[in-house]
Amino acid sequence: MLSIEQFNERAFKQDGFYIWFLALFLLIVILNVFSMVYYMFNLIITVRVKYYRTNLQILHQVIYATCPFSSIILIIEKSFDILGKNQVFLSDSSIFVYKPYFRTAIMCPPLFALTAIMLERVFATWFIKDYEQKQRHSVAYGIIFFMFLVSILTAYIFNSTNLILIYVAVHLFLNVICYIVSIITYKINQKYYYDNRVNKQDNSLVTRFQIAENIKVYKFFSHYLFVLAFFPITCTACALIIHYDSSPFHREILFVIFDLSFTLLCILAPYLILKTSEQWQNDLEQILTKIGIKKSTKVQMVHERSKTLKNTFGEQMEFETSQHSDMYFDQLRTSWNRKLTKVVRV
Repeated sequence: MLSIEQFNERAFKQDGFYIWFLALFLLIVILNVFSMVYYMFNLIITVRVKYYRTNLQILHQVIYATCPFSSIILIIEKSFDILGKNQVFLSDSSIFVYKPYFRTAIMCPPLFALTAIMLERVFATWFIKDYEQKQRHSVAYGIIFFMFLVSILTAYIFNSTNLILIYVAVHLFLNVICYIVSIITYKINQKYYYDNRVNKQDNSLVTRFQIAENIKVYKFFSHYLFVLAFFPITCTACALIIHYDSSPFHREILFVIFDLSFTLLCILAPYLILKTSEQWQNDLEQILTKIGIKKSTKVQMVHERSKTLKNTFGEQMEFETSQHSDMYFDQLRTSWNRKLTKVVRV
């Protein structure tokens, strides 16, 4: 998938754009170094707060774990480009980085993240009564197995067949469908919420909690879903055009766009999903305060003794940490049982 092996003739050198491409190569290297450091920092907080318990968190961790390997590949490739040693790079036979099959397979999971998240949220809606309570981890592991199977298939298609056009068309169509299904699933949970409040259906508190959680997850994911759709579509479009475009210079440009899009995907997607975890953000603030990046003020000290809780549709409530569980379920009961007086827009 957009392997450096396709670029035996460096067109940008002949066309007088050498300095601009060097700047872009350096930018890609810097961004991927940052991506790797950012991953290690996030991994530390993940272990501290145990952010790997729910199916959604498991999916995120597995997909995110492939990003440092992709960064290593891009850093090595672009470093050889900057040093003008791409022919030395191509002559090496190391399986770890230089083989196109491995390169394609290791970079595919983030490109299928939207599909994985969509499937997990569909299961969360289907098993609305006890999804979080029973912790069906087989759902997450089944999606992970499917995702890596598709990644291996992608590596084979791109490097051993002439089915790239069909594959790219299917991938683009799949991303659009997954985005639409995610929005529809959100609307279904929203309908569950209002139907039960208006019709006073006798749902258990566990079911009400799951519906509320599904709605809040999708509200948090409004930007996340866009990132998961936009950057994979951009990468896939580049892969398609570069396969058929005969201009070496155009291929070089698309190669850079692909690497930048993929790198931004590996940075922005984790950032957006980790913003959804209050426990994660609290631990992050404590770390930043301890190392002196963020100063502790009286206002922040009060905030540390409390948590910000949002109701189903994003209204914030402040209360002491010790009252977190009681306040949440009291608010949840109230929001479902009181008379619906207005329509809340989302």
